[in-house]
Amino acid sequence: HERRKEGIGRMLYEDLEKKAAACGIKRLEAKVRDDDERCRTFAERCGFSLKRHSIGMTLDISRLDDRPYDKTIAELKAKGFMFTTMEALGDDDEAQRKLYELNETSAMDIPGSSGGPSWLSFEDFREAVCGADWYDPAGQFLAIESRNGTWAAMSAITRFRGTDYAYNLYTGVDRRYRGQKLGQSVKVLALRYARDTLHVDKVRTNHNEQNFPMIAIDTKLGYERSLGYLKMVKEIAE
Repeated sequence: HERRKEGIGRMLYEDLEKKAAACGIKRLEAKVRDDDERCRTFAERCGFSLKRHSIGMTLDISRLDDRPYDKTIAELKAKGFMFTTMEALGDDDEAQRKLYELNETSAMDIPGSSGGPSWLSFEDFREAVCGADWYDPAGQFLAIESRNGTWAAMSAITRFRGTDYAYNLYTGVDRRYRGQKLGQSVKVLALRYARDTLHVDKVRTNHNEQNFPMIAIDTKLGYERSLGYLKMVKEIAE
């Protein structure tokens, strides 16, 4: 702290950029806390620009009133939707492939999305997600239309090793099924799992600041704004 404003940080960054360029790297990314104006200013002076603001939201699980959703879930079941988990489906190759497809299609057109794919391929997804130590098949909740077998919605939750809270990784709905409260329903099932099985007091998540529909759902469930981060990027020359 006492050595700030002496140019040391700038020198270290410039050295890093030179080495990155020498290695053929063309783009640098930095993650900055959204409450740290000093770090954001430093990044901007180094040529970085804001790519995305990911806001944080935290739920005190004791505030969750999930009883009103029992009726909604029952109505959706009556319409032909089945609620299940990856664990119940066996978490096999076929199920993981369908999970990948739902992740990809539902994420491409959410507000603030780049519109491009999140993974290079199914194999990339399987390694990065299904093969990760945080991946919990029992915490991957799904809504499937029984009539045609279409995977309509999902909500993934886990408890990272060494933490005292659960993290809602992603909630997505196939655009053809939006507006039917499927997203709310699978999210509530995930939160129940966090409360009753993972035995945590809090659940955290992050959203692109432009994803107003999902922020509204979480606010309705009792989430409150918390620490988020800024994704800063810079294109560098060789």
